[in-house]
Amino acid sequence: MTTIIKQVEVIIIASKEKDLEDLVMNLSKSILDQKILKRLQEISPKEKKSILKQLGHNKLAPKEYDFDFGETHVKIGVISDSHYGNKHHDYFLEAKIFKEFKNKKVDFVIDAGDLLDGHDMHYGQFWEQSDVTFEGQKKDFLQHRPYIKGVKQYFVSGNHMYNGFDKKLGFNSGKNIADCRDDLEWLADAEADIKITSKYRIKVIHPNDGMNAYAISYKIQKKYEAMGKDAPDLLIVGHYHKAGFFPYLGGYLLLPGTTESQTSFQKGKGISVSMGGWIIDLYFKKNKELSRITAEFIVK
Repeated sequence: MTTIIKQVEVIIIASKEKDLEDLVMNLSKSILDQKILKRLQEISPKEKKSILKQLGHNKLAPKEYDFDFGETHVKIGVISDSHYGNKHHDYFLEAKIFKEFKNKKVDFVIDAGDLLDGHDMHYGQFWEQSDVTFEGQKKDFLQHRPYIKGVKQYFVSGNHMYNGFDKKLGFNSGKNIADCRDDLEWLADAEADIKITSKYRIKVIHPNDGMNAYAISYKIQKKYEAMGKDAPDLLIVGHYHKAGFFPYLGGYLLLPGTTESQTSFQKGKGISVSMGGWIIDLYFKKNKELSRITAEFIVK
């Protein structure tokens, strides 16, 4: 099985497919050696889990993190879609948002993905970028993403990173970046659960679908509805470059916005953007259930 892992690692490592059957179907269209393809088709569920675990990208379920602060008040900074490496990234706005995070003393930051702009994500992206390479975009991010002592920044990679770099280069760009600073912690490629208390869970998602919808809240509402009993108390969805905070079906939905101004590509597609970041205050009862939630949007 070790040989199989080594031979298909570059292709599998950043795959967003939730099951190996979907992956095999996609690989069958590639130049993958037919012997390897046949072996993949014969893999048992147990071996499947083992392979994905060894690759560090277990896609069978969202990663879950249990922080359980054990406090009655938790303050969270939320940001998304910075797209470092794109000429439209707004350094001033991001610095302002993090200054507010520091002044308001957030406990930690959640970044809902697309820290970097990636590579070859759409036609003409090259002309919108200040740097097309991973190392160049990573350097830009590490130099300019504000650092707040004692405040962790938890993030998912987002489609521009796992599609734009990981699949093409064969490594985990999110983990690579997180290893460079003590305040950065990579959660997953696209989806992670964060337990704030034993009775309160946040789910962070960065989808890979189209950015437009007939109403701002439509896609996040549909995603929440589809989760059924697995729906979190607070759902944070990046990718759409929209901002909004909505109570819905007993929980709360948050669209984080972006720190990238409207690009030529987005303008041509009729995609509007909402620039800014959020501070979310969660207040809990003694039994660790939510008693109050407030949301503040930081604009340019």
